[in-house]
Amino acid sequence: MKPLIINSFVKYLLISLVFLLISCSKSKEEEKPVENIPLPEDVVQIDVTGVRGGKLILPLEGNPKTFNPILSNDTATNKTIYWTAYIALTEYDHEKRVLTYELAKSLDISSDGLEYTYHLRKGLKWSDGQPFSADDVVFTYNIVVDPNILADAKDSLKQSDESFPTIAKIDDHTVKFILKEKNVHFSSALIDIKIIPKHKWEKVYQEGNFMNSMLLNTKAEDMPVMGPFKFHTFLSDQRVVMERNPYYFKVDKNKQRLPFLDKVIRIISPDFNSTLVKFQNGEIDMHEVRVEQYDLLKKDEQKGDYIIHELGPKYVT
Repeated sequence: MKPLIINSFVKYLLISLVFLLISCSKSKEEEKPVENIPLPEDVVQIDVTGVRGGKLILPLEGNPKTFNPILSNDTATNKTIYWTAYIALTEYDHEKRVLTYELAKSLDISSDGLEYTYHLRKGLKWSDGQPFSADDVVFTYNIVVDPNILADAKDSLKQSDESFPTIAKIDDHTVKFILKEKNVHFSSALIDIKIIPKHKWEKVYQEGNFMNSMLLNTKAEDMPVMGPFKFHTFLSDQRVVMERNPYYFKVDKNKQRLPFLDKVIRIISPDFNSTLVKFQNGEIDMHEVRVEQYDLLKKDEQKGDYIIHELGPKYVT
């Protein structure tokens, strides 16, 4: 049975129905062998179990505009790359309402609130096998605050004198941000900065071509990521395919490397009603529906082989 998750959009009186397929589990005989890649020193263990294999098919309301997380400013792009490919030092768990550690394993804030020291996980690697380090964090942050780069994330970092906090590399696994004034939202602001690999993009940035990097026609192997899925293929007006990252740093409670899924496929479906039809026909596993479609879906819940869950309010602009 497919679970159906609901978000109610308060501002525009919308209800979002999210359908997540769980029927992709396979028998032990079908389970794919795990890559022979050693786990990192600071592996993150999640309290889940599962079987390797399967795919998740999701809708996407349009073509992404870029695969560059620093330049991303549209919904289709954000949905494509943010939770699958690129991740930040920390994230926010909306269900538990707490800050969670991702690429960073801990954070120290000075007593005056002007220094934020992030301790990074050790042994992590990009999807191309190159090591992740403090250099990647410093490199990414300096690009974000570069006045020549159109990065939306810089707005929430700006200080009252129009300057930005500075960053310093303490060692390979430690970075420190230094502020001129207190900003209780600083750690939250950093969530919007998804880290990119210095070894891949430093030369491009130095040559002044960063604004034209990670385009939709860039080869998948040229875009290393730290998230659970890496780029595979993009077909305009058709689909974006992401495949599992064999170097991902999270495991289940049996220390089997995550993710379980082999692929996440996003089908380009710009029309809201046709996306619903695709879900009803079994072509996709997730759909967001306007409030006027809720009664229909609720009525057919049992027959349609899905469950509806209420996730609470969510504001949209």
